[in-house]
Amino acid sequence: PPSLSIAMLTSSMIHDVGHPGVDNRFLVATGDALAIRYNDRSPLENMHAATGFEILRATGVDLFGKLDQTRHVRKHIMSMVLATDMAVHHAGLLELEDVVKRSLSWDDVEMQDVVSKVLVHISDIGNPTRPYRIFEQWSERVMDEFFKQADLEREKNLCFAGSLSRGHLPLDRR
Repeated sequence: PPSLSIAMLTSSMIHDVGHPGVDNRFLVATGDALAIRYNDRSPLENMHAATGFEILRATGVDLFGKLDQTRHVRKHIMSMVLATDMAVHHAGLLELEDVVKRSLSWDDVEMQDVVSKVLVHISDIGNPTRPYRIFEQWSERVMDEFFKQADLEREKNLCFAGSLSRGHLPLDRR
């Protein structure tokens, strides 16, 4: 349906808007204002969705004015953006597996909801599928972000399993 297409495109555009370069786990552990505002539940994704809607309003962009289902589309957008939180990655895969096993039709609202969330999530983490030159540039940017967070974690005496350290990975050429 057209409203779902608009929701997917909008979600893909706003899913990382205003990203501060650290993950939810870091925000929660440091008591960041975003973690407090969103009660430690997907603070980044909640902020991305809210900021995206605020930008649309402030710039006068009215994507939803002609739609009969404005609240429904907004709900879909929030659901899709929240599904980009890596903490719910496995649950999203299980949801997809479930609707596929049940052979739901694309016309089924549940199938549309699950598949749209997965597609937006894939657009978030799908850099390895891009041409190598682009993949390499994005990988370096992401790794630099991870290393900067690991540096901040050390400064704050935080210890997270799986934290990355500079000089210990093949992608780290610095």
